[in-house]
Amino acid sequence: MEHLLSPLEIRGKHVKNRVTFTAHTQSYSDNGIHGDRVRNYYAARAAGGTGFLVMEPIPPHPTGRVTPQNYDHTKPGFVEGLTRVVDAVHVHGGTLINQLYHMGPNADPLASGGEQWGPSDAPGYLGVGRIHAMTTAEISLITERFADAARTVMLSGTDGIECMFSYDTLIDAFFYDDRNLRTDQYGGSFENKTRFAVEILRAVRGAIGDDPILGVTISVRTPEFERLV
Repeated sequence: MEHLLSPLEIRGKHVKNRVTFTAHTQSYSDNGIHGDRVRNYYAARAAGGTGFLVMEPIPPHPTGRVTPQNYDHTKPGFVEGLTRVVDAVHVHGGTLINQLYHMGPNADPLASGGEQWGPSDAPGYLGVGRIHAMTTAEISLITERFADAARTVMLSGTDGIECMFSYDTLIDAFFYDDRNLRTDQYGGSFENKTRFAVEILRAVRGAIGDDPILGVTISVRTPEFERLV
């Protein structure tokens, strides 16, 4: 396994091997804050030899939550709790980045305050209510919140940010013709359907600066996948 176990450089960061622990929801938060349980969880993975770890997603806005146990970057003690996780991973030589997402039409109404946001009005994906067609002001708000969350997360000493634009999240919905029926600058052409994603990535990069890692996830089934990558 020469390649798997060999190091690489990502944005000037030394990653000791290519074993990657991908983001998934453990629901281990202590009322939105990183406590001992999640710290020990990631420290154990790093101690086991994983070189690159992506932490559980953080929704930058309440409408993007999928569980009441999502982390909340606006809560007092958030940075301090996350810093303990980052430090525990770094002790074992791991590289850690934090994922941000907005679940949009697949947000849980019980966790998000009742609304499911998306590009266009449609029946709710979970069979409850209807999807709220976002206004351009709300699109700008979410873009700003991604940048705010990234800026706050970086205070922990984490190595970077990953934006999740895959698996039926809010941004993913904007890529599909059958879900994105908009006639404004966020619908229609390939450039328009991807505009929201590009604006978020530019805002996040502007918030965190040039040095940290900035990644993005997209689904291979996404229309025009080759142009996205």
